[in-house]
Amino acid sequence: MSSKKELIKIISALMYALKPNPNFNIWFTLTLLGPPLNLFLTLFGKENQHPFLLNLLSIVSVLIITWIWIKYAKEVTQFRHKTFPFWEELSLLKKQAKELSPVEIEQRLNVILERYET
Repeated sequence: MSSKKELIKIISALMYALKPNPNFNIWFTLTLLGPPLNLFLTLFGKENQHPFLLNLLSIVSVLIITWIWIKYAKEVTQFRHKTFPFWEELSLLKKQAKELSPVEIEQRLNVILERYET
């Protein structure tokens, strides 16, 4: 049997894992912005040794950035339609956990997990 703190940590970890996280997308986008920004600077007179390669890398970078954010938007949409009710119940259980005993928390968590098992 787990203690109340451990059960709350488990619920928090489940909630964190279910929610889409934009950190990867943000850092990857910042990393891929190098070639397009360099291409933009060539418009203002910056010299470039390999213009063809810069153009090619800029196009590829923009395509990858677009793909990453479209994929993230799909994940967020899927979260809202399919996973949000599960996440909401976990959130409610986490709020109610202060008044419940560890056995009741564990029973309710098992009921929620069985209900949304796919």
